[in-house]
Amino acid sequence: ARDSRLFTVRLGAPRVSIPDVRGMPAPELVLPGADGFGYGRFELDSASLSYLLTHLPELDDPVARGAAWLILWDALLEGQVQPREFFALTMRALSLEDDELNVQRILGYAEETFWRFLPATVRFEQARELERLLWEGIDAAKTPTLKATYFRAFRSAALTPDGVARLRGIWSRRVTVPGVRLSEDDYTTMALELAIRSVPDAADILRSQERRITNPDRRARFAFVLPALSGDTTVRDAFFESLKNAANREHEPWVLDGLGYLHHPLRAARAERYILPSLELLEEIQRVAPYKTNVLI
Repeated sequence: ARDSRLFTVRLGAPRVSIPDVRGMPAPELVLPGADGFGYGRFELDSASLSYLLTHLPELDDPVARGAAWLILWDALLEGQVQPREFFALTMRALSLEDDELNVQRILGYAEETFWRFLPATVRFEQARELERLLWEGIDAAKTPTLKATYFRAFRSAALTPDGVARLRGIWSRRVTVPGVRLSEDDYTTMALELAIRSVPDAADILRSQERRITNPDRRARFAFVLPALSGDTTVRDAFFESLKNAANREHEPWVLDGLGYLHHPLRAARAERYILPSLELLEEIQRVAPYKTNVLI
């Protein structure tokens, strides 16, 4: 920021004075951990929060911008920042940020805010503009890694009829993604994302994708999560019930994938019924068998 200065402060007491700032005008922003070395949750004053929500992309130092994003994200989680204003900031910052690590962080925050914190009506209102920004980001990104990051965000966020149709076209290899080389895992994830959006031919897409998968382990994982994607609620209910059997929880990453789709925000209302039974299973799931090892004497 203009006329910014960095001070080292030892936080050894509830209240700390900084002698070097005496006599200086009151700052518009006080940013703890601006050099990237601070660790912890820093709670900003209201003026600093307001400044960041307006001017964060204008901070000169990319490290300071990264630190500011972390602090704002914590403020969002603590209810000090409204999701709509935070999401609006991520949308504005994407076209201004030139540091790849910060772009990746902003995309992650935008995606999580979009699905976890925006009401469904607001999410649908914002979806078209978000899809546009992400697709333009794919085209404008300067590195293959960043192009792939933008594409993964688009794949997750596509929600409008046009966005879902584009995703469908990419999966069927009729539409290309500029500068992005898609893997088998990419096509598998697209198939799952299309199914969770209940496209008319979801069952055909899933069957076709299962045939495409060449690795036996990946195919088994895909088959395991398929019931969680079903448009039939009784099939999804049966999948959840099956997880009460410890043998069906043997592959934890598979279970997490399935639960992620079972509780996807697009099916949140129906998934609420699984919350209490899941909590009731926690004690059993967290029970740890006695640790064993071999000892050489």
